[in-house]
Amino acid sequence: TYGTITVWTGVVTSCTLNFSTTLAAAPLCLITPSSSAVTVGLAVTTSAATISLSATLGGGKIFYVCLGT
Repeated sequence: TYGTITVWTGVVTSCTLNFSTTLAAAPLCLITPSSSAVTVGLAVTTSAATISLSATLGGGKIFYVCLGT
């Protein structure tokens, strides 16, 4: 599964990507923000990927790919 999360305006420093079903095992996910000035933290479970950002990304995008979903 892959895609883009569009972050609208405002102060946004985290978001959660919910999977459509609960998986047997947590998938491998890679996350890249549209701004190189922002670093990301990622916690993946069998039902969601929680993304935390070092700074606000309001107006930007988060690109993701999860393998094993």
